[in-house]
Amino acid sequence: MRRLCAVALGLGLAWGGAAQAEPQVPRESAWAPAEGTWSVGVFNPLRWQITSTVAVEAHPLAFLAAPHAGVDWQVARGQGLLGQDWALAARFGLAAPAWTLRFGLPLGLKGYLGPSCQVADTGEDRPDTCQGTGWAVAPSAGGRFTWGRDGLLTVDADVAAGIMLSGDRPAPLDTYAPLELAVAPLTHGWRAHLGLRTEHRLAPWARVAAELDLYRVGDRSRLSPWTVSGWLGADFPLSDGFALTAGVIWFNADQGAIDLVDDGDGYVRVARVRSNDVYPTLDALWTW
Repeated sequence: MRRLCAVALGLGLAWGGAAQAEPQVPRESAWAPAEGTWSVGVFNPLRWQITSTVAVEAHPLAFLAAPHAGVDWQVARGQGLLGQDWALAARFGLAAPAWTLRFGLPLGLKGYLGPSCQVADTGEDRPDTCQGTGWAVAPSAGGRFTWGRDGLLTVDADVAAGIMLSGDRPAPLDTYAPLELAVAPLTHGWRAHLGLRTEHRLAPWARVAAELDLYRVGDRSRLSPWTVSGWLGADFPLSDGFALTAGVIWFNADQGAIDLVDDGDGYVRVARVRSNDVYPTLDALWTW
């Protein structure tokens, strides 16, 4: 889906420091890096650890199409839970997803994710056919629990809701799962997520991880509101401040696909089938 162009940019800068690479704080966990730490990737968000427990983040590229910001707050941590350290974090966010469907490139994707509404502006069916979009905000809240450090297990849960400030809520896009989920609080009314991640440090220069995620969106479409995804990948710290991450992500979702099925009586019927999409992921990550 993303992370294809970062390797050439980062290899020349960091390959010489690979032998001195140090372990990094696991990403996508409740553990917090040192106060004052900054990190960013080509496709990963810009993150600033304001204090030892509070961080803010936003994605520089996605911010143009959907202004947003998030806060992570490590509310507790301890030792001794089945012999392992643990941490608990609360997560809050606010986004303006309507921006994506209201404006064309480079500030949005109007005309790409739905009709551009260049014709029949006064037609009675314009709200349905042109996906007219009102203004909305999408607050989100959730939590993240991590057990362990070098070999860790993280449980992640969050809910986002789209609150219309003006105009109409647009119809669901019924498109590829990553795009559908990104704007689901706006088009479906809400999106809930439950995730499980395991990560292990094999060496100072390699961490491997696997994720399994379940999504549920509001019932505003003829398609199933459930989506399942999985990710398998690895981080390779090449120096104290630079790492590469590579992997593959899979989505199983109802995208309206159909198949012809033999019913056993010599007839063929049309059956709805779920779609499986696989995308490579590749990124370069800087920390300072």
